[in-house]
Amino acid sequence: MSLSGKVLGIFTVHDEEGPKPTKEEELRAQADQHVDFTINMLGTAAAEVLELHNQQLFGRSLRDTLLERELAKLTAELEQKKERARRESERRRELEVLAEKEIVNLYGKNYFLDVDGERLKALPKLEVRCPHCGTPHTRPRGALIELYEWRRQHGGLGDLAGPPPVKQESVRCGQCEKGFSYRAQLII
Repeated sequence: MSLSGKVLGIFTVHDEEGPKPTKEEELRAQADQHVDFTINMLGTAAAEVLELHNQQLFGRSLRDTLLERELAKLTAELEQKKERARRESERRRELEVLAEKEIVNLYGKNYFLDVDGERLKALPKLEVRCPHCGTPHTRPRGALIELYEWRRQHGGLGDLAGPPPVKQESVRCGQCEKGFSYRAQLII
């Protein structure tokens, strides 16, 4: 006897869920729902006529034909979504490489980074390490990249854009558990 979803007093009992369905199973279920909806919307008389017509033309049921078309459409949409995500990821990587190159080239002239109140003299690889244990941290790097994006978006506006933002934060090192602060600054 399963108590899944049963309310017992103030508690609701849920059985553990089974394995997560694959993407193909999800697409199949979605296509099934859409085909069922379409056939139900046709009404019984229209569905019967179309079923006979489909049997004569294709030699299979209306549901099978609609399901095949719906699966093909959903699969094509999924592939397009994957391709868009791949292109977006590639574009982000290219932008990050450009940002890193500009920040490294203009470090000390336009971009500045202070760690625990002390300005870093050079930042050759855009890698900031914990001042206590030397573990690399991504947050200061991300702050500098945000400043690069601000400069790219507002660079031609001059005084209309206002002063560039200053990114500062206190960070706790995951390795040594000690805290440090950083301040990333852009001067135009």
